[in-house]
Amino acid sequence: MTIYSDSKAAIKAFQMSVVAPEVLEIIQKAKDLSNHSLIWFPAHLGAIEGVSLNPNEEAHSAARDLTDRVPGNASSPG
Repeated sequence: MTIYSDSKAAIKAFQMSVVAPEVLEIIQKAKDLSNHSLIWFPAHLGAIEGVSLNPNEEAHSAARDLTDRVPGNASSPG
C-alpha cells in the first residue's frame, strides 16, 4: 500500500504512530500491511518524477469536476 500526502506534519506523525481516526480505519481495512510506504509530494506543483500525475492535482481536478456539475454553482478560481 502506498499513501501519498502533501503534509510533512502528517507523515512525521504517522512515523510516530499518531494518525487520524480515518487513517487508522483505512490501515485496519488494508489486507497487506507488510509492504507499505508513505510518500510526501508537493501540493499543486504539477508532475512528480516517477509518478504519472501528482495525486493532489488529480484529487483537485476530480473535486473541481464534481463542483462544476452542481446546478447554479459559481466557478471557483483555479
